[in-house]
Amino acid sequence: MPQTKRAGFTLTEMLYASFVGTILLGSSSSLYFLVSKRTNEDAGLNLAIAQSTQLADEMQEVIENALTCSVGSSGKRSYMSCTLPTNGTDQDNDGVMDRFPPASITPDGLPQYMAGQTVAFYWSDNSGEISTGGTFKDGPDLWRSFSASTGGNTGADRFWSRIGDTTRWTLIDDVNLMTDFGNRSTTITIKSRVLNRSPRRATSSDAPDQKAEYTLTRVIPWRNAN
Repeated sequence: MPQTKRAGFTLTEMLYASFVGTILLGSSSSLYFLVSKRTNEDAGLNLAIAQSTQLADEMQEVIENALTCSVGSSGKRSYMSCTLPTNGTDQDNDGVMDRFPPASITPDGLPQYMAGQTVAFYWSDNSGEISTGGTFKDGPDLWRSFSASTGGNTGADRFWSRIGDTTRWTLIDDVNLMTDFGNRSTTITIKSRVLNRSPRRATSSDAPDQKAEYTLTRVIPWRNAN
């Protein structure tokens, strides 16, 4: 006679099923956290790339219009002052002249420009101050100024540098600058990173669990140099 299959499960079968389910659940959880971590890392890298690119674009607009740019250092930080031509117009209404007709034309047809507005990129504290005599500080936040030699916060461009009470450039760790007078150009190297603890810039001792880091380098010629 055929044996009748009894309903239900034995205790051993139930324990085995529970064991297998636990393994599958654990594997699913591990996979979820792995995918989630990778997604967060990719998102962080995209944020770092976007902010570095935006900063590079805005610095390039000043540098490429400059007659000349000079670079110095304060502590571990680089700073830069660029002299723009006179008689410029501000096409994008950001406070910096960006279209410049030549002051004169040489007999052989070369445009000549005269020195006008000075724009500086530098690091400072919340005030955006530059020390007396134009010495730049080694502060935590990146600033732009229209008066690089007066000291104090005269000319500090808070609209460009801040969003409320917070630096606009939250992910920028450093900006290295180098001038090549022979080729009339400036090289900018922007380093940015996003940390697991927050999207706010911090030192390595504050947040060693770095999530994403990005470095952008551009060589920018001075197109209005005489």
